[in-house]
Amino acid sequence: MLAIDAARTSGFRDSLYYFRRNPLAFKLNATQPEKDYLISQGKLGSHLRTRSVTLITTRSAFKLHGSKMVIDGRWVTDDYYEEKVTEEIAPLGLKPGDPVGELPDPNAPSHSNEVNSLAAASGGAAAKGDRVGGGIYRAGGPTTIFGGSGWGPYSDGPLNA
Repeated sequence: MLAIDAARTSGFRDSLYYFRRNPLAFKLNATQPEKDYLISQGKLGSHLRTRSVTLITTRSAFKLHGSKMVIDGRWVTDDYYEEKVTEEIAPLGLKPGDPVGELPDPNAPSHSNEVNSLAAASGGAAAKGDRVGGGIYRAGGPTTIFGGSGWGPYSDGPLNA
């Protein structure tokens, strides 16, 4: 699977940060024929034809993030290391078999209002390293979205007027 898809479904902003935080992930680089196939199938943008495309084995992504990687995943039931996850979710008040659900949308107005009110209630501004507000990608949402190929370099497009 594309590393960026694994990263975004697990709540990471990009694949570089994903691989830094998960050194056990089995990382692969796509060959040129693989990139050409993915582009022809519409799974990869044509602008990535000459760029490095990183892949990750689905097994290693599942072992690392379990139920977050599964559509409609459930805690413990859809995790590889069940005992470890059971210990992690117990303090959160979750039970085995509960749906993982959607991660909070950082772009949602209600979420940013909650964050701002919590920051105000704590008696000060957020620390420099704290991220308040929205990001580019919605965690748990659609992953790789590409637009059209756009105007060609020798077309009669708006830049060649």
